[in-house]
Amino acid sequence: MADFNEFIAVDLETTGLHPATDQIIEIGAAHFIDGELKHTFSELINPDFPLSIEIVELTGITDGMLVQDGRTSIEVIAEFSEFIKNIPLVFHNGSFDTEFLKRFIPGIEKSFLDTKILARTLYP
Repeated sequence: MADFNEFIAVDLETTGLHPATDQIIEIGAAHFIDGELKHTFSELINPDFPLSIEIVELTGITDGMLVQDGRTSIEVIAEFSEFIKNIPLVFHNGSFDTEFLKRFIPGIEKSFLDTKILARTLYP
């Protein structure tokens, strides 16, 4: 069983709901050890196509932000892979985010905890 005294909380923003066809546009992560925040990771990824109005409204991320501050997925995923190393990951609604990560980080096999499942188990 994974040791969750050290973990990385991860959140992704995407261009849509379909991991097979949509893109990651933001990765945010926070590294905790014994409940203390140690490091953060936050990067925008430019998908090289305009976002839908629905995604802009949902995420608050605009095309202008991605053009100005977004980097390529290859650059960001390489840095993110180094950031997460062999540390367990924590998500809320992890089945969504992990499907995207599996597409962009081939072979990723990590321990993770889904707080949505945990919350539904504790508070049905």
